Amino acid sequence: MLDLRNFKPCLLLAMPQLQDPNFHHSVVLLVEYDSEGAFGLVVNRQIDRTLGQVERPESPVDQQLHAASIWYGGPVELDNAMVIFEAKEPDLVLALGDKVASLGDGLHVTGNTSILTTHADLLSKSRFKVVAGHADWGMAQLDNEIAQSSWLAAPLDRDLIFSEFDTMWTRAVRSLGIDPTQLATAMPAEGESELAN
Repeated sequence: MLDLRNFKPCLLLAMPQLQDPNFHHSVVLLVEYDSEGAFGLVVNRQIDRTLGQVERPESPVDQQLHAASIWYGGPVELDNAMVIFEAKEPDLVLALGDKVASLGDGLHVTGNTSILTTHADLLSKSRFKVVAGHADWGMAQLDNEIAQSSWLAAPLDRDLIFSEFDTMWTRAVRSLGIDPTQLATAMPAEGESELAN
C-alpha cells in the first residue's frame, strides 16, 4: 500500500485483474498522491503520431523535435500535454522555475509545453516524452484499486521510463521479483462491464 505521509513518486503497474482497456498492461508514473486522490501519466503506450504531425500554429514545435513520438498519458484531458524529461541540463530546470515538478532520480515533469520551442536545444540533449492526457483517481479510489490487486507499486526508475515501451511492463514486473507469466488474469463476471468505473 502507498504511504500518504511519506509518498514519493513511483511507478504503478497495472495487473491483469484490471479490466479497464485504458490501462491494460500499463506502466504509470504516479506523480501525486494524497488524501484527495492521485495523478499519474501512462508511460508505455505510444501514439502513432509525432510532434511534427500535430504541431499547431499557436504552439509551434522546434524543428529538431519534429520526429519525437507522442505518448498516451491517460484518458483524462487528451487535448492537454505534459513533458517528462531527465535533467541532464540543469539550465533547463532553472529556466522553467516553478512550472516544473522534480520527481527524484533526476526526473522532472512540466505542463509548460512551450519548452518544446523555447528550450528545444536543451531538451534535445536529454531523454524526454511528450504525453497527451493523464490518469487521475478520486479520494480513496486508488487505494481501493490497490486493495483489489489491480495495481502493484514499483520504485521510480528513470531508465525504465525511457526504455522500449513494448517490453516495459514485463521488465517492470520482473524488477519486483515476480514472473509475469504467473500472474492470473481475472475475467469479469458474465454481464459485468469490462470498463472500470
